[in-house]
Amino acid sequence: MTSKAPQVVEVVTKASRLARIGQYFKTKISDASLDYKLATKEVYDDITSGNIKANVYLSAFLVTGLFYYANPSKRDFDYELMENCHDLSLVSSPIRNRESDSHIDSLRTADREGRLHYVNCGLFSLVWQSQNRSDLNLYEAQCTHTNVPWYKWHTQIVDYGFLGKFHVMSKHMKNYDVNEEEWQNE
Repeated sequence: MTSKAPQVVEVVTKASRLARIGQYFKTKISDASLDYKLATKEVYDDITSGNIKANVYLSAFLVTGLFYYANPSKRDFDYELMENCHDLSLVSSPIRNRESDSHIDSLRTADREGRLHYVNCGLFSLVWQSQNRSDLNLYEAQCTHTNVPWYKWHTQIVDYGFLGKFHVMSKHMKNYDVNEEEWQNE
């Protein structure tokens, strides 16, 4: 009989310990929700009273959220590049814009060779072109002295994505079906 008594005491202390932990977290959650309610009410009162500072903060928060939501992904870049290649292939060579053709061709070549990289910066995206593949094990590709220095990183950027589109590619594809050289001859 003496062996069963300590087991009962252990179960009671464990249950009460779990109950105390549960009560602790319940109190913390209710206090936190009360704090968030009060902060939200104060912000709402500031905005409705015409406080300029609160309205500027709210506008900055909403614009930041819009930029984050509309930031194009790597998939969007690949899709846009494929669509531009398709659009250029539908236009015959004599009337195709040379600038558009060369830009899209260089992007496709770099992508095919694995030298085109995408970086998501949160509010915008950058597409940059390296000299070598990232998985290439040649000395030239791995040595830090043969690579572009850190202060010239901007020279490798080929496009930037902002508000749902990649702007450099869109600029080059603006008049992709107009050959400037054709009009200069006449």
